[in-house]
Amino acid sequence: MVLAGSAYIAYDQYRKFFSPYADKDASVTAHSSTTTTIQDLSTAIDDDEDEAEPSASVLMIFVHTVRKVASFIRLTLRVLRLLILFTPVIIYFGYQHYLSPSSFDSWCRFLVHQMQKGGPCFIKLAQWAGTRKDLFGDTLTNSFSAMHSNAPSHSFAKTRRIIESEFKKPLEEVFSSIEPTPLASGAIAQVYTAIHDGAQVAVKVRHPGVVQHIARDLSILQFFTKLASYYPPLQWAGLEENISIFSKSMVAQTDMRVEATNLVLFQENFKSFRDTVRFPTPDLTLTTHQVLVETFERGTPIQDYLDDTISNAKYTEAVKQKLSSFGMNMYLKMMLVDNFVHADMHPGNLLVDQTTGALVVLDAGLVTKLKPKDRVNFMNLFSAVAAGDGARAAAVMIETSRNANQIIQNKDAVEGFKKEMKALIDHVIITPMRELEVGVILEQVLSLGRKYKVPVDSNFTSMIPGMIVIEGIGKQLNRAYGINFIESSKPFLVKESAVRDAYIKGVLGNEHPQLYKWYEQTWKSSKWNKDF
Repeated sequence: MVLAGSAYIAYDQYRKFFSPYADKDASVTAHSSTTTTIQDLSTAIDDDEDEAEPSASVLMIFVHTVRKVASFIRLTLRVLRLLILFTPVIIYFGYQHYLSPSSFDSWCRFLVHQMQKGGPCFIKLAQWAGTRKDLFGDTLTNSFSAMHSNAPSHSFAKTRRIIESEFKKPLEEVFSSIEPTPLASGAIAQVYTAIHDGAQVAVKVRHPGVVQHIARDLSILQFFTKLASYYPPLQWAGLEENISIFSKSMVAQTDMRVEATNLVLFQENFKSFRDTVRFPTPDLTLTTHQVLVETFERGTPIQDYLDDTISNAKYTEAVKQKLSSFGMNMYLKMMLVDNFVHADMHPGNLLVDQTTGALVVLDAGLVTKLKPKDRVNFMNLFSAVAAGDGARAAAVMIETSRNANQIIQNKDAVEGFKKEMKALIDHVIITPMRELEVGVILEQVLSLGRKYKVPVDSNFTSMIPGMIVIEGIGKQLNRAYGINFIESSKPFLVKESAVRDAYIKGVLGNEHPQLYKWYEQTWKSSKWNKDF
């Protein structure tokens, strides 16, 4: 009964949000506008189905009904498989929580193992959860971060069928040649090299059936998240909202046109920096919702520059210091100026062009862009940390949380949060600049938020792992002098008015309120400030 009820309610969620997309045949014509949300994708494909309505017949209605029944059966079987997969996890959790607290690490490893078996959606969910120390704590997030993707792959015959279906012509007419063995395979798609118009290109092809698979899993996940949100200890975390954001990011990653759009925007943002940072160029005439064609970028994995066992005359300390600077300034520009941040930043997505020395950034399917209000909040927090103002950082997090009224009523929690935040930031102040890691500091800030149940916007937290990666790479590349995220950020804090205002408020707001009041009333509206 529980299984049947769960399957029915999950199916209802699936039908409302995903069914139009999951049930649609793989050869849906790509829409000209890029859709990035569940509702948009559903609406777009509903439009396609509406176009075919005039020719509806009894046979078509029968076929449609059979497909719906088949979808329900597949969903029910999927719920059953997930229950078989995760029921032992739940039982083990109860055992370790009440009878053997010391076995929590073992439970974390078991959970990761089961999620790896769950398929693309649960692999991505684990990777996402690995960035959310504000929700899940150090031990669990570290376990998720260390997991291997075990990415699926599909045959070249299926790749051929997808490409020919998308472009309505034989594969040999689309590309002069294509290497049948994929370069790499991820949870969503796999990548090949091909020749088009005499140039080598990279061809990313979505795994067949992955959209339907992810749609089913997300509908089930949203249903059980809704149930979990009724559990009082979890209500502060806003699980429904966070899973909704995760779901939208998953849907966006299944549409290759979204990544093509992201690449175009990154190229526009960094058009004046092509000597230092470069992104692949998508061929928009050969990009659909299932296929992305882009320039094939040659380069050496940045991991080679981090490996002391690799000896190469080109890997000089001067070159490494330069690459460290390129990476740091790139991420600061994305975060503090463009408000368009690569959200999958890791060494595997970074190459070094041996000809120009530029950093090449790959895999732009996942990005973070803050809403205006959230961006102001992030700038205020970043600036408070950079200015060494723990009280201001704590106040920003409390004031901007979704349940600020409830938090304020718990005076002991507020005082404890502010006290620990001040201690953390005070430690930052006395730490030598070259030893500071702002990403790690912000991660510790989020951990304090979890301890005192001060929730943080999901998009906000998604920028911190990239910051930690860039800082880590920078320190390895520049071991002699280290890196200084705060010092590197100052030019951006000065140039960008919104960032500059937040930074100055953090520096002057508490210690020199009269001076800050003068800045607000006089300098911000002055001709010199506008021309700054």
